[in-house]
Amino acid sequence: MDLKTLQEAVDHILLDMDRRDREEIASAEKDKLILFHHGWGTRIRNELGLCQGNKDLLRNIGVTHLDAASMKIIEALWERLQN
Repeated sequence: MDLKTLQEAVDHILLDMDRRDREEIASAEKDKLILFHHGWGTRIRNELGLCQGNKDLLRNIGVTHLDAASMKIIEALWERLQN
């Protein structure tokens, strides 16, 4: 996967999400997003190439730790779904 920005990552994830998953994340309280870290976070790290060293995406997100990057993506996804 050659996604380079947080925006591209969120767009990609949204294309693959079904309505139920969108509703589940959108209805979560922001301080509860950590509950998605293991399931969604693992999928994000693997699918978006973070584990394989997608340095462009990590740089754009502004973090170097993979877990922190996947949480930033989950938070950005949640924020997008709030609108």
